[in-house]
Amino acid sequence: MERKSASFELAQLALDEDSCKILAFTYRNPKSVKDICVDLKIPQVKCYRRIKELEDLGLLRSVETSPRKRLYTSNIERIQMTLNEAHISMSAEYKDGAKSSFDLKFDPEMMAAVGLISK
Repeated sequence: MERKSASFELAQLALDEDSCKILAFTYRNPKSVKDICVDLKIPQVKCYRRIKELEDLGLLRSVETSPRKRLYTSNIERIQMTLNEAHISMSAEYKDGAKSSFDLKFDPEMMAAVGLISK
């Protein structure tokens, strides 16, 4: 099963340190927002924002344990990223068997503007 992905957003989150920490921390066992914030030392507002973004992309899912308590678990089995001088290739395998992938080609002018290549 192929899962639709928002490539730019997925790449941004995959490169974000807090998002990676949250996905790794919730990989084996579901965790509460409080546990995520405290154990990973992520400010609560930022943590809620990252959790929402990860949920929206299908990388994290909530597991309701009671009407007032929600736990979160990573929905990712594996993420692979390949970077070369002209593009990024990224693929994700989800715990439910779905897969998504994308290629993001870099614009040479943009790469020169940020100093990745010379003009």
